[in-house]
Amino acid sequence: MIRSLAAGICVASFAGIALVACGSGPDLANDVDVKLAAIPQSNTNTCFGCTFVSGVALGQQGAYVAMEQSNGGSGIPSLAALDFSTGRATQSAWPASSGGTTSLSFSGGTCDIAASGDGALYWAAPVSSDGTADPDAGGKGSGNQAFVEIFSSAETAFSMPNERSFTGPLPAVDPVDGGPAFSNAPTVVGIVADANAVYVAYSESQTGDVGQGPDTPFYPGSAPADSNGAGLVARVDRNAPGAPKTVQGFYFAPGQSVHVLAQNKTDVFWPDYGQQGRAVSIDDASKDAFGASAPSSFVALANDGSNPSVALVGLAANDQLVAWSAAQTPGRQGSSNVVGCQIWVRPKGGSPTAIFDTFTDKSDPNFSCNGLAIDSTYAYVADTSLLQTSNGGSGLVTIGNGIARVPLAGGKMQKVPLRSQKWYGPRRVFVDDTYVYAIDPNYVARFSKSDFK
Repeated sequence: MIRSLAAGICVASFAGIALVACGSGPDLANDVDVKLAAIPQSNTNTCFGCTFVSGVALGQQGAYVAMEQSNGGSGIPSLAALDFSTGRATQSAWPASSGGTTSLSFSGGTCDIAASGDGALYWAAPVSSDGTADPDAGGKGSGNQAFVEIFSSAETAFSMPNERSFTGPLPAVDPVDGGPAFSNAPTVVGIVADANAVYVAYSESQTGDVGQGPDTPFYPGSAPADSNGAGLVARVDRNAPGAPKTVQGFYFAPGQSVHVLAQNKTDVFWPDYGQQGRAVSIDDASKDAFGASAPSSFVALANDGSNPSVALVGLAANDQLVAWSAAQTPGRQGSSNVVGCQIWVRPKGGSPTAIFDTFTDKSDPNFSCNGLAIDSTYAYVADTSLLQTSNGGSGLVTIGNGIARVPLAGGKMQKVPLRSQKWYGPRRVFVDDTYVYAIDPNYVARFSKSDFK
């Protein structure tokens, strides 16, 4: 369902006022104890509140965000640690060095961050120059090419991590002249880490029109990206980062689906969009045999003509199952049809089962969703809808209404409303053993799982 943007709503920052200037923060549901942390903002007349969350990691010592500044289509990544007791975020010095300068230049595209579970953090970003002149020696000094690099830090050193990548440029998808560079800025599609290795998924395709990918405040805008790009997943061993292992031969759709790399103890999962208009599959690669044998694959979304506009918008896994969420994609079937949500699970060794599907069950006809997180019992998604902007220049904007969950075994959906006049609302969701984290472009909200009724 699409609503018009009401006069005076705080997200009318499209007129040029930074979102954080609209008030002290969202006036959220009174019956839910929500702790809110705002990310650092650049309050300039040209920025439009443009610093936004592009990645979230739940570490041993807290929650961390990767951020970007989208201004004129170019992204400048930065990092921050969240403090829910004060509602603030402490910005990391990266990408600056201890001397306050940086030799890194960035090329736009999504930056993402992951926690390994043992006190280490890893993040990946598209880089156009890392201060070295020879791309084959680990850098790129000039030109319009770009590549992906992984950076790292202990949580205890997050305020001043090493400026330099611990990997150097990762292999490009179908590289030109055998070098590591892309001809266009790549997009990081997802990153996960464990005790042994870091896995990063990236694509040669850009995230959206004028940088308006799914994480940006103004997504989908007037012309969301609707194209697939060749993808690659790289494994970098934490103790031997110089020899990444790679898998390619599939397609991502970063204008619709980002943060869609998932793992369990033994496997890594990602979507394969194939050629335009074909079925969306999920690839499953063994960690132990990564790069040495082809991943297995199964169809996740048929997209056979009966539902051609459905995109995979969330992916999660544990040792028992893999789960994914799907929603209609703005721009494919027209704005009036952008509604609906599916949540699927596939038990290990089993077949896919839809545990929630508004395309066939019309009891909640206006419900749409984005993102996905799971625990041992539930699947969680962001409850989303679209607003038509009033200024006529930005088109549609995704608004988060709250967080919903449904039992992994199927059953009644529960919701926590988080709609407010003072933020865009949650578009993605993370969970740990106790809390739910609702991810807005400019805030991260935390509340207890016990708040679901």
